[in-house]
Amino acid sequence: MGLFARASLLASPGKSAGGLLRRSLAALESLVGGPAAARPAPASAAPPPAPLAAQAAAAAVSAEELTYRVAAIPAGFAAPLQLFALLRDVLGLQQAALLAYDARRHVYSPLAAIGFDATSRHRLRLEPGANADFNRAAAGNLVEIRGEDLPAFQEYFSSREFSGIRQLMLVPYMHNQRLVGLLLVARLARTQAPQTMELLRSSMSSAGPLLAQDGEEPAAEDVLPPAERLRALLAECQSRSQALILIRLSLDELLRLAQERFPELEGFRLYEFLVGSCRRLLRGIGQVEIPKPRVLVLLVHGLMDADPPLLLRQLESALLAEIRGLVEARRVDLRPEVLAVTDDIRQAQDFLRS
Repeated sequence: MGLFARASLLASPGKSAGGLLRRSLAALESLVGGPAAARPAPASAAPPPAPLAAQAAAAAVSAEELTYRVAAIPAGFAAPLQLFALLRDVLGLQQAALLAYDARRHVYSPLAAIGFDATSRHRLRLEPGANADFNRAAAGNLVEIRGEDLPAFQEYFSSREFSGIRQLMLVPYMHNQRLVGLLLVARLARTQAPQTMELLRSSMSSAGPLLAQDGEEPAAEDVLPPAERLRALLAECQSRSQALILIRLSLDELLRLAQERFPELEGFRLYEFLVGSCRRLLRGIGQVEIPKPRVLVLLVHGLMDADPPLLLRQLESALLAEIRGLVEARRVDLRPEVLAVTDDIRQAQDFLRS
C-alpha cells in the first residue's frame, strides 16, 4: 500500500510436556525436603540443575489469564515487544531472548533480549534447521536442553556467556503450522513454580499471530550506484517538467523513544523495520537512500506538484502508526531537510553526501 493510500486510512478514525512437568515437580519436592525417609546426597556431589520450567516465580496470573492478556495485545511491530515484557514479568525472565524470523537474512534473530552480553545478542542468529533441538522446536515442541546437548548452541553465545549456561529452554510460537518466533530462556529469576509449564504452553497457544509476518516481501533495493540512480531519476523528472525532491530524515528520535520505553528492544531490528516501512510507503513515487547510519534520504520522483511539507506530515503519521504501542508520541522530530532539484545533478549529489 502506497503512502497516500495509507495516509488516507490514517486520516479516518522427544521430551513431552508431562515429562518436563514431572521433572519440575520432582525438583520442587527436593527443595522442600521430600519424604522423611529420603537420604541426603553426599556433600561432595553437586546436584544437577533443576529444570528451567521449575525456576519461575509462583505465578501471579493463571494460564487462562495469560492467554487473555496475550490475546489483548494489538497487532503491529510493537506486539512482540509487548509480549516479551509480559512474559518477562509473569515468568521472571532474567536471561532470555525473543527471536523472530528475519525475512531478509532468512534467520531467526532477536527482537528483544535481556541478560545477554552484546556479543551473544549479535550471535543469536539461528538458521532454519540449525540443529536437532531447534528442529524439534520448529515442529511445535517445547524443548529443554541440558548436559551433552548444550554444545550444539555454543556458537550462538560469547565464550564467557556460554560458560555460565547450564540449560536452555526453547519455546516455539507457531502460526499456520510455521515457526514464526522462538523464546529462548537461559535463566529465570525466581524459584519453583509447577505451573510454569502451563504458562509457557498457554503463551505457545496464543502468541503466534503476534509474531507472524504480513506476507509482504521486503521492498527490492535498486542495484544501481547512487550517482547513476540520481542521474536516472533526475532525467525522468525532467522529461515530465517536474523537480526531483530530496528529503533528508534522521531516525535518532524515533529510535531513542522506542529504546527508552522498551530497553530490551534490539534497536537494529527496529531501524531496519523503519527503513523498510519508508520504502513501502514511497513505493511508486520515490526511493530511499541510506548515506549514513540512522539517516535516510528520500528521492521523490513520482508526484506531480509535490508538496514536501504535506508529504512529511503524512510520512511522519504513517511511521508513528506503524510502531504504535512502541512510541506513543503524537509528533516526532525527524529533523527534515528538503531540496528540490530541476537540473543541477551536482547539487543533488552534494546533498546526498552531506
